[in-house]
Order: sequence, then structure tokens, then C-alpha cells
Amino acid sequence: MSDYLVYIVKPAFVLKSDLCNTADTSMVQPVKITSSSNNNIFCNNKIPITLSASGADIYKWSTHEDGASIKINTNGYFSVQGINLNGCSDTSATYINIQIAHSTQTVRICEGDSFNGHTTSGTYADTLKTATGCDSLKILNLIVETPYLFNEDHSICKGETYFWHGKSYSTANTYSANYKSVGGCDSTYTLNLKVYPIFNSTESYSICNGETYHWHGKNYSVPNTYTETYTTTKGCDSSFTLILHVNSVDTNILQNGNTLTATSNADTYQWVNCDNNFHPITGEVNQIFTASSNGSYAVILKQYNCIDTSTCFQITGTSIASFQNNSIASIYPNPIANELIIEMKRSSNQEITFEIFNAMGQVLETGHFKNRIIVRTSKFPVGVYLIKIKDGDIYYFNKVVKE
Repeated sequence: MSDYLVYIVKPAFVLKSDLCNTADTSMVQPVKITSSSNNNIFCNNKIPITLSASGADIYKWSTHEDGASIKINTNGYFSVQGINLNGCSDTSATYINIQIAHSTQTVRICEGDSFNGHTTSGTYADTLKTATGCDSLKILNLIVETPYLFNEDHSICKGETYFWHGKSYSTANTYSANYKSVGGCDSTYTLNLKVYPIFNSTESYSICNGETYHWHGKNYSVPNTYTETYTTTKGCDSSFTLILHVNSVDTNILQNGNTLTATSNADTYQWVNCDNNFHPITGEVNQIFTASSNGSYAVILKQYNCIDTSTCFQITGTSIASFQNNSIASIYPNPIANELIIEMKRSSNQEITFEIFNAMGQVLETGHFKNRIIVRTSKFPVGVYLIKIKDGDIYYFNKVVKE
């Protein structure tokens, strides 16, 4: 129950019946309203308040009650009409003002602060004495607001930026943004930013003409720049670049009488006898070779770590003849794959023989035919090969490549 202060206002006026003679001793006495408090002050624990009337025989209250006294517990004007046995009446009125003597206060504080010694949320009541001696109840509704802490984890790839709370970030770190809540308490946002690497690599590789280079699941034989792009497990692009060089050995030969000169500035030279299955000629390892007897000669050159063999040159006396394949026979396809076709461009009544040599001068295949033959080459390794064709006393040479 709430505490109240009650004040009694003394009768403001008195009404008398006009029918009664003021000099007559039988008139009604002045009606008075009194309370149970001598000083007209009431505390909340004293209600209901008793109002009493005197000076008459019959009483009619403004609350529609009869009797010499009534009980009230609300504010307002209260009046009573007193009537004596002679029928004369008098009226008295008073104002009852019941004042609330307690208060309620709601306070918000931030976590870590205190109010009147309280640090946790709750309802607290304090009882005090008023100046009039009544109990006064103070109620405190305390609300402790916790700080707002938000944590975010994000990641980007190197070279990217992440926009967060009005700023852009590109470096791995922990970042904070502080704000005030509507209650004036701190709110902190934290960003844990990770930056994942990207992988960019460039490699340069050289192969010999006719070879292939296996790179990232594919075969390459043409000089060019190739790129493969992947996505890492973290979602970042990684780029790999191959710069492929294809080196060719210069196998051109110049003649001066019975002297053969390789035009290439090769690393090594080895002159061979084409008529003797490309057998190396002992001691002939220089750029210039002088034939001491008639025959067919070529040179095996090593340049850029590649090995290739020149066309064979036929020396008879002091003259040199170079026979080109496309003038006497057709050899195709070139590059070869699973088979090689040798087809003579002129009819011949005699049997024609052929030999196929690798770059080291080793014989891989021999045979004979009339005008046309198909040679199976599926088992040949990748590389450069020399075709030697013998038509009677005449020799023809040509190179083919298998990729």
C-alpha cells in the first residue's frame, strides 16, 4: 500500500435554515466535521480516514451515507447536512487532500558503473521519514546496460580491399570501431581480417626442335608464352606462366672443293660417314672437315643442348653434290606420327633401299621397295630422324621430325 499525507481543510462555510429563528434555542447547533487526527495530517497507514460530524440529530453526507461518521480513502470535497428534531438544519464541508508520499525512479547505468552503491540490475526500495513523521518509500528501478561487443572474421586475397565501417583495409590485422549506445554505453565492433596470398610464377624453358614440353597437363612444342590460372582453396587466383623457347640447330654446310664447313657456331661437331651407317670419323670433331676420299659425309652438331644431323654430301673426286629429297622422292607427313610414307617421283626398275637414323646415327629401321612404301613409326621416340634412300649407286637424304 502506498504512503499518503492527508490534510484537513477547516469548514469553509456554514449554511443555516431560513426557517429556523436564530434566536430560538431550539435551532440546530452548528455542525462540525472532525477527523481522528488532531493536527489534520494523515500517513498512508492511517487510511481509511474517519470523518465525524456533531451538533445535530440526523446527518446526511455527500457520499450518500447516513450517520455521525464515515470512512474515506480518496481526495475530494466532503459535506454533511445536520438536521435536529425541530427540522432545522446546518451544513458543513471540508476538503480532504491525500498526497502520495512515495516515489519511483528508473535509472540506467553502464556495466562497471554504480548508482547509490548498486551495480546490478534490480528493484531497490528505501524507506525514509518525512518531516511530518510519515514513512516515505523510494523505489529505484536500476537497469545495468551491458556493452555491445561484435566480432567479425573476414578474409580477402592479396591486392584486394575490404570496406568496413566507412574505411578500406588491405592488410591483415585486428581493427576496432567504437560507438556510444542510446544509453551512453560503449559499443565496440572488432574486425579480424586475414589476407591470403596469391601465387604468380613465371618459368622459362627451352626445348629442341621436334621435342615437346609437358607442362600443367598439356604438351607444347611451339615457341610461345602460355598461361594457366587456378583458384586456391581460399578462393584466390593463382597464375602460372611458361615462356617456351624452341631451339633449332643450324645444319647448313658450305663447300669449297672437297672441304665441308658447318656454318653453325655449335658447341660440338662430329663428322660421320653416311655410307657406313653414319659411323663417326675418328678425330673429325672440328667445324671444318676435308674429305680424303670419295664418299657421303655429314656432321652431327650439338648446339643449345640440342643435337641434329646435317644433310649428307656426296663427294666424288673434287666435286660435291647435295641431293634434296623433294627433287627425287616425297617423304610425308612431316612431322610424322604413326607412319611415314616414302614415294619415289620417278619410276625405277631396280629395288630401292632405305635406312632411318636417329640423331645419334643409330639405325632404327631398314627396308626395300619399288616405288612406294609405308613405314610404321608409332614406336619412334620424339626427335629428329634422317632418311637415307639408295637408288642404285645414287643416295638421297632427308630429315623428318616426330612430335
